[in-house]
Amino acid sequence: MMKNILIAWLILFTAASYADPKYKSGHYKVDSDHSRIAFSVPHLMISSVEGTFTMADGSIDLKPNFTDSKVTVKVETDSIETGVDKRDEHLRSSSFFDTGKFPVMTFVSTKIAGARDHFQLTGELTIKGITRTITFDTHYIGVIAVGYGDDKAAFIGKAKINRKEFDISWNKNIEVGPLIGDVVSIDLRILATKPSEPTAKLYNGVMDEVNGINR
Repeated sequence: MMKNILIAWLILFTAASYADPKYKSGHYKVDSDHSRIAFSVPHLMISSVEGTFTMADGSIDLKPNFTDSKVTVKVETDSIETGVDKRDEHLRSSSFFDTGKFPVMTFVSTKIAGARDHFQLTGELTIKGITRTITFDTHYIGVIAVGYGDDKAAFIGKAKINRKEFDISWNKNIEVGPLIGDVVSIDLRILATKPSEPTAKLYNGVMDEVNGINR
């Protein structure tokens, strides 16, 4: 028990002492388990439906010159979740995302403008085989080196699209107007990971110390 507590405290101390909010270039892989790709769309004129896509794969290539960086993301359309099973089935059908025919939607960046802490990320969004240019209002939060050998970089971004531009046009009229609005708000919370050689060495050094203590 004491050994486990000691290891945990040493790892936490290592991660905290090595925290580095500075910019680190490199090839980062999107961490789907710790990222959030969310959306909301008006519903009944006075409310909204909110949901997420839970499965994403992609990369963020942070270049030494930040505006030269590139972002490529693929999202599995079948992973849509709104908290209501019947509604999710409808969203996966040909009336909306037609996930059987179009299993992924993609985003490929074409331009980055602005400073790292607040920049405009422009790229080509493809849904149902239709490509449109969109721009995310984006922030680079920073990077931290964790005690098991990874650098973690975090970003947040927001954008709005018109769903009808991607042939997602199903609707139903009610007394006060359309059941579903056309403008979809996108909210990104992205965590991306790359191996960190210095932290890997630091972690191995901590474990050597722990093993030495327990010999």
